[in-house]
Amino acid sequence: MRIPLTKYGLPEVVLYPLVMLVVAIVYPIIAVKCFPDWARGTAWALVTFWLVELLLVALLFRVMDAFRVFDLVFVMTQGAPAGQTSVMQYFGYLKMFPEQQYGYGAAVSVVVFVIIAALSVLLVRTVGRRGLVE
Repeated sequence: MRIPLTKYGLPEVVLYPLVMLVVAIVYPIIAVKCFPDWARGTAWALVTFWLVELLLVALLFRVMDAFRVFDLVFVMTQGAPAGQTSVMQYFGYLKMFPEQQYGYGAAVSVVVFVIIAALSVLLVRTVGRRGLVE
């Protein structure tokens, strides 16, 4: 199956082959008739374990992508109508350049950075607790 790159972002394009690889390798092993019933549950738990890690990594990329929308807002709407499409990065830009409040704009940028860093650390620790990342 071919994935059009224009419809999906990088996390999905990277995630899909990895999921297919896990399913292609593990599923035939589990489907063998001589595979004990008690081990089938363990094998499916292992597959779920791997897939959840991949999904958490894709979620990490999506969270970071959600904060990178300044260019879309700036080019398409510039916060209109009445600031309804304004995001934190655009707010920082408005404070920094048109209003020349450089300290305020820099503070907004630091807050955005701290939010992204905190969410990233939270997701990485979640994956780390699962025992897959050292």
